[in-house]
Amino acid sequence: MKIKKCFALLLAFMMIILAFFPSSQGLYGADTITSFEKDETVYINLASDGSIISIVVINHIETPEDGVYVDYGNYTKVENLSGENAPVINGDEIRWECTANDDGFYYAGTLATAELPWEFHFDYRLNGTPVDAEDLIAADGEVTIHIEARANGETEGYFHENFLLQMTLVLPQNMCKEIEAPDANSVVVGEDRNLVYSVLPKQDLITTIHFTATDLEISGFTIAMSPYSMPAMDELGELDDGLVAMLSAMDQLIDGTGQLKDGLYDLSAGIDLLHEGVNTLSANEENISLGFDQYGIGLEALNTGLQSSATSSTAISDGFTQLESNGTAIKDGGEEMGAGITALKDGTGALAQSRTTIETELEQYGTGLSSFADGVSSSAMGAGATSDGLSTMVTEGNQMATGAHSLADGITALGSTIDGISQIGASLQTLYQSYLDLQSNYSAIPNQLDTVAATIAADYPNEAATLSGISATLTGLNSNFDTANQNLGTVLNNLSSGSGNIQDLIDAADTLASGLDAYVLALEEIQSGAADLDSGLTTLAGNSGTITAGFGQVQTAISEDIYDTIDQIDQGLAETKTGYESYANGIETYIDSISTLGDGYGSMEAGLTQMASASSGLIFGFAELQDGIEGGLFPGINALNEGLATLSTEVAQMPAGAESLVNGQEELRDGISTAKDEFSDYLQNDNKIMPVSFVAPNQELSPIGTDHGNHSGNCPCRRTGRSSR
Repeated sequence: MKIKKCFALLLAFMMIILAFFPSSQGLYGADTITSFEKDETVYINLASDGSIISIVVINHIETPEDGVYVDYGNYTKVENLSGENAPVINGDEIRWECTANDDGFYYAGTLATAELPWEFHFDYRLNGTPVDAEDLIAADGEVTIHIEARANGETEGYFHENFLLQMTLVLPQNMCKEIEAPDANSVVVGEDRNLVYSVLPKQDLITTIHFTATDLEISGFTIAMSPYSMPAMDELGELDDGLVAMLSAMDQLIDGTGQLKDGLYDLSAGIDLLHEGVNTLSANEENISLGFDQYGIGLEALNTGLQSSATSSTAISDGFTQLESNGTAIKDGGEEMGAGITALKDGTGALAQSRTTIETELEQYGTGLSSFADGVSSSAMGAGATSDGLSTMVTEGNQMATGAHSLADGITALGSTIDGISQIGASLQTLYQSYLDLQSNYSAIPNQLDTVAATIAADYPNEAATLSGISATLTGLNSNFDTANQNLGTVLNNLSSGSGNIQDLIDAADTLASGLDAYVLALEEIQSGAADLDSGLTTLAGNSGTITAGFGQVQTAISEDIYDTIDQIDQGLAETKTGYESYANGIETYIDSISTLGDGYGSMEAGLTQMASASSGLIFGFAELQDGIEGGLFPGINALNEGLATLSTEVAQMPAGAESLVNGQEELRDGISTAKDEFSDYLQNDNKIMPVSFVAPNQELSPIGTDHGNHSGNCPCRRTGRSSR
């Protein structure tokens, strides 16, 4: 038959006191000793629910000499633990006559009343049902022990504020399975599992132990309370200085994190702006591609026109050569005609002086007049051919000028599209520069965060790890920003280069159109002069026929009215000579104009040939540029747009995280500030810590137990410190 025993908790409260009292003569004639060293160990028996049953104080007095030792205590029972002699008790005064002994003198006293610095409460459950502690002996099932250790508000707060509370429970692992003790330090010693709870000063303990029991048999709790070990005062001063430095560092950290938060807001706004610009560029991809197609078509038309102009220029150049040759022939005929007119004029003079030679002179005159008529006819024919050739050149020149103007208009229209691209490029350039400035401002943030993290890593590893993570994220973002920066720089360079090439082409087309306009205008002026020349020569040819006919009449009627006729001829020759002089000047001007125009057209022909060759190279280069834009630039812009969208989303979340970090840092700073203030108050307090320890073994929870309610001289008393009474 098993014998059940109450599961009692035994709490030992040990206090070592150094007391000094004046010496006097004892009642027994021996010296009365009131100044001596003394240790006190206080044992408290607790019920299973944590209430106090009894308190026994074990007193140890150092007895280096014989005499009557006077001690004090409010006891209901006093027992000698070192001998047989009885004390003399007077109120709370207790006198012991002792002989000198190196081991000292022990006696036990049962206190009448007392309070503990802590209140303990234990609650037991078996399979979820509340039970008494004795019901757990040899029990099987799910066991739950709820523990509460709180400050006793009825006692002085010194012990609770300065003592460390430790509670230990030993569970045999062969009887206790599936042990759950979340607040305990668990240590396996042999076949047992020790659960140790440590409660710092000013703290309470509220926890629960759960395990599965089989034929349960365990020892009880051991509760120990001892002064909290504090460092030396010089070390405490260093700690106080460290707290001040930590507060300063936390302020700097909060300021830096605040700047980081502001920078993240700016970075997020800049990325959004960059994303908007790239998105606009991506959205206009079709329009840009269409503009480049139109530009390519215009280049093809320009090249075709230039090739045709270069081919036609050869025929035009040959026409100029022929015009210059005809002009020379006309000039030569004119000179002969002038000589004939002079001869005629001289002949008419001679007629007035000598009729004898009239016949001969008339024959010479007739011969010169015939040559003159033939020259005029030849000149009229050449002038007609020249006028027809110039008409053809004017028509072709007008066609070339019209094509050049159409080409210039097409290129100008394309330039409007390119201007839009250039404006986008300029906006991107501004945004790109802003991003470079922002990146420069915040590129040093990861290093600053790493420095702060290294500073606080020893005392605040979690916060240091968080800062290192943020630093790594920003470093990755900086790397991503460098790649996006290079891609965007390439896009801007391509846009700038393409815009410059297009502007050069627009300038060349405008120059070509202006040159062709001037060329056509010159041709029209030459054509007008040639037409006037043709009309004059035709009239002159008609007049030469009249003169020839009149001359025939002169020859016929020379004998009838020669002198009148000679006068009329002389007058007509004078008028003819005057007209010839104007004609000769016109021929000179015509020949000079034809020569100048031929030279200018030669330069123009060389320019057309060069432009035709350059346009072929431009078409080839433009094809490569278009392939690069459609095959590389547009996909790159789309990829950059997608990357910026992802980056914008991720960066947009970072300011909120930085805000949370700032809040946490402020809470940490406030906590450090509070700890620093309390610690400073402690350093300024003149009270000294009392080196008092609490030790509480409890009896076993087993079918057969031993009553530890009484104590003898063999009680496990320990000297743990000294204090003044």
